[in-house]
Amino acid sequence: MAGIQAIAYGLNTVAEYNHPEDRDFQADIFLGAVNWEIGNLMLSSNTSLVEYDKEDWLDPDDSSFAVFNDHRLEDFKQTAQEFRLTSPLDQTFSWMVGLYYQQHDLHSRIDVYLPRLLGTAAYQPAGARAVGFGGMLTEDSEWLSAFFATTWNLSDAFRLNLGGRYQDAKKDGRLPAEAAFLVGPTATSFSPFAPIPVGQNGGTPAVGTVDTSDFLPEVGVEWDMSDNVMGYVKYAEAFKNGGFVMSPPVGGGLPDPFIFAPEFAEGYEIGLKSRLFDNRVELNAAAYTTDYTDLQVTVFISAIGRFITTNAAEAHTQGIEFDGRWAASDSFTLGFAGAFGSEAEYDAYDGASCNSLEAKSVPPPCRADRSGVSLPYAPQWTFSFNPDYRVAVGTRYELHFGANIRFSDGYWLTDNEDPRNEVGSFERVDLRLGLTPTNGNWEVALYGRDVTDERLTVGSQPDFQQKTSDPTLYDAFGNTRERGARYGAQFSYRFGK
Repeated sequence: MAGIQAIAYGLNTVAEYNHPEDRDFQADIFLGAVNWEIGNLMLSSNTSLVEYDKEDWLDPDDSSFAVFNDHRLEDFKQTAQEFRLTSPLDQTFSWMVGLYYQQHDLHSRIDVYLPRLLGTAAYQPAGARAVGFGGMLTEDSEWLSAFFATTWNLSDAFRLNLGGRYQDAKKDGRLPAEAAFLVGPTATSFSPFAPIPVGQNGGTPAVGTVDTSDFLPEVGVEWDMSDNVMGYVKYAEAFKNGGFVMSPPVGGGLPDPFIFAPEFAEGYEIGLKSRLFDNRVELNAAAYTTDYTDLQVTVFISAIGRFITTNAAEAHTQGIEFDGRWAASDSFTLGFAGAFGSEAEYDAYDGASCNSLEAKSVPPPCRADRSGVSLPYAPQWTFSFNPDYRVAVGTRYELHFGANIRFSDGYWLTDNEDPRNEVGSFERVDLRLGLTPTNGNWEVALYGRDVTDERLTVGSQPDFQQKTSDPTLYDAFGNTRERGARYGAQFSYRFGK
């Protein structure tokens, strides 16, 4: 890697570098609910407290050498309170009003350890063998919203649904840049992390505030075409608040920009829900379109080796979806679902990350225009079938056969059009055959997963969650793939009734 010295002899035996990969996560969750009838009204209170602490030690370079290691620490605490006042539903005009408050504190730190960067010579101690970059992101947030939802039964067959939410969300963030060094040929620990000296980042932390407020309406009409068929039309708006880029200050540089903006969406949907043929067929279908403004996306900056969160200008999704079930007999049920005519594209997105080929031909920092490019994981069509067959074996046992059969058009895993991240169209089949006593607590089963042996690509870099030494999971391009066809047996036992 340009700008990095060769790995010093014995560096991989340093305690911090030789630490095995490890993930530790602990959470405490409290939920409390109170319902109080006041005349014919219902007052509801919901209180929640969520706390978690996590610590990860990762080896992103996936090699046996201490080229690049991450130590990630995070603690989070959130409290929330909601009140709702609801009228009876069996009246011409029913309503619900409410208030919601949420507050959270987040402390998140990523320390990156790597061989000494040549560019840090101006402020690193003499004889430093390795350097660590880090910084604690401190984030404080408050959310306050007032909301309502109403249903006006205009007749026995028509209903008008009106709702809305005023939401105010504010976040304050602060991220300093710090460094630590491994000094001397016999050292086994890094010096304490300290602010990077003036001249690199000026000694000033990145600070920012994201404050977003908006009224978000929701309007819908429902029409009972018959006792078993209901059509509807719906319009709604939403937003997702912005935040702060948490990226280790490798080389001393803080994220610029430090803030990413809120994301806004508005969508339309028209559809129907039905039960047909004496309730033996359940069929639901919907056509939708959603427009996004300032869509939040993750971008990899190859020049500095960082992932950052930023905003694409505009995007949209649209298509038709359906799902349902067919009870062909008392023993056989066929579930089905699908989507077609789907489209999910960036309408305007200049400044996206380059793919591996573009980065080789364009001087850094490489940027690309992805306007008109598909969003990740957005096939134009998908169909799935889920047959379920149950049959008695004598008077004591039941045989159960199930399958998941899926057909899909191709799609991209990322939005940078990297050829390594393209998944072609495929057909995947999972099978399962189980035997259980009619009134028993155990089951024995045989299964086959991905029996069509598609081995789909799931990423172009080793996945931290699925690290393995199995070389069959990676191809010549370094792509991570599914395991392919596999078969096995299961035995399960349920304790109690």
